[in-house]
Amino acid sequence: MLPAFLTTVLFSLSAVCGNRAAKLLGGTEANFWRLCFATALLAVYAHTCGRGLSGNAFPIFLVSGCVGFGVGDMALFQALPRLGSRLSVMLSFSSCCMSTGPPSEAIAPNTFLAGSIHSGGERSCAS
Repeated sequence: MLPAFLTTVLFSLSAVCGNRAAKLLGGTEANFWRLCFATALLAVYAHTCGRGLSGNAFPIFLVSGCVGFGVGDMALFQALPRLGSRLSVMLSFSSCCMSTGPPSEAIAPNTFLAGSIHSGGERSCAS
């Protein structure tokens, strides 16, 4: 229960702090400094607790991070001053889960697990 509560509190604080930073600095600059700080922290963590840049999945994670953090968070930080933190976070969460969730859940078994969706309840849920 405590991890779920802390996740909710920290997620809310992140939106409020991001909104304030975007209003003070502008969306682009606030996102740039947040990405610099996050990159430094993740680099320290990767080199002290992990393999650094030598993992097999590093190129995939790099591209995923560039797309997700670069494009997605840029749009979020541009929306924060215009819409406010509550509406921006609600829109980003609902658009992410509602638009990409079902297609990715239908494609993921074929792509990553070399399986397919079998007949029955699973097919009706995926379509």
